[in-house]
Amino acid sequence: MLTPSVPIVDADTPLPTCLHVRAGGMVLALAWDLPVATEACGRLTPVPGAPSWLAGLGHFRGRLITVVDAGRIFAKSASTCRLLLTLKGLPCEVALGVDEFLGPGSEGSQVDVCLDAGLLARHSAFQPGAAGRRAEDV
Repeated sequence: MLTPSVPIVDADTPLPTCLHVRAGGMVLALAWDLPVATEACGRLTPVPGAPSWLAGLGHFRGRLITVVDAGRIFAKSASTCRLLLTLKGLPCEVALGVDEFLGPGSEGSQVDVCLDAGLLARHSAFQPGAAGRRAEDV
């Protein structure tokens, strides 16, 4: 008998509803419909006078993009921003800097913070022009 190369999902197997990432020592669950693309983070260019959550400007697939440190916003400490994750459903295009991807998760998984487009869209880090604001203006 041949072993199937694709795992068989039965009715008792929960389907993924989120993507788990680690940032700043915490596990974040991003709604499944948020992530668009991921890429290893290269060198970031700091933005003088920017808020602490702004990791810098980086290159993502040939474009300059604002990198928001997920650890500084949602966790206990700064993230390494080793990996970048672009998200959809936000007022502007930004990349979220995280430490590592942990994989798909489902409701009831052990996480520290759950994030969806509505929550992210209300934060000043995800508003147009965020990279150009001074720390004292935020």
